[in-house]
Amino acid sequence: MTLQIISLEIDNKKHLYFWRGKRFSSNELTLTLSEVIKSGNTSHFYTEEHGKSLFKLFKTKQHQSSIKIFTENIDKYLWLTSAAKELNGNKLLADIGLSVPEIYGIGFPLSVTNSYRCLLVQQHLPNTTALKFYANKTTTTKLKNVLNKVFSDMWKMRHHNLFFRDMRPVDVLIDEGQNIHWVDTRVKEIKSNDHFNKLFDKQLNIFINDLVNFGFNKKDIIRCIPNV
Repeated sequence: MTLQIISLEIDNKKHLYFWRGKRFSSNELTLTLSEVIKSGNTSHFYTEEHGKSLFKLFKTKQHQSSIKIFTENIDKYLWLTSAAKELNGNKLLADIGLSVPEIYGIGFPLSVTNSYRCLLVQQHLPNTTALKFYANKTTTTKLKNVLNKVFSDMWKMRHHNLFFRDMRPVDVLIDEGQNIHWVDTRVKEIKSNDHFNKLFDKQLNIFINDLVNFGFNKKDIIRCIPNV
C-alpha cells in the first residue's frame, strides 16, 4: 500500500485525490463514464497494465471537513468514508470464503468543493449479470442452481453474524460459469445474536420480495433456502 496524489479527469474536469492503495503507474488518469450503478453513485472505468478497473465515486451529500483535517490525519479520515466501510465489508466476506472483487484502494478529494466525497477502485468483473436481471436469461435448472449458491452464501454470513445492510439482488453478480460474486459490500459484524437474527430475517424477507418483483418464482425461491 502506498500514499499517492492522483489527478482524475472526470466529465472533462480534473480533480486531485489523496490515494491509499496500489500505486498507479501515472499520476494523471482519465476516466470514462460507464453507467449509473445506484442513485447518487456513478462508476467510471480506467485501463492500465493490469487491465480494466472500476472506479466508484460516491456523491457528496454535504461539504466535508476542512483540508486541515485531511492533511493532518489522512488515515483516520479515510476510514470514516463510505469507501472504507465497503472495503471493510469486502474483507469480512472474503475471510469467510465468499467471492468478492479485489479492491485496489480508496481515496478522497483534496478540495471540499469536489462533488465526489470519496473514491474506491476495484477489480472489474466482465461478463457478469446482476441477479436482478437473471430470471429471464437462463433455464429453470440453472436458475435454481444460482439461487442455491446465493442462499448458501447468505447462510454463511448468518453463521458468522455478518449483516449485509440493504442487500439487494443488484449486489449479486453471476458470471458465465454461474459463480456468485458479491459487490457493494456494506457488511458489518453484529455481536448480539437476537439483534442480528431480527435484522437478518427482515432483510431476507425484503430480498425475497425483490426477487419475486424481478420475475423469480416464489416457490422456487423458498425451496432454495437452507433448512437450518
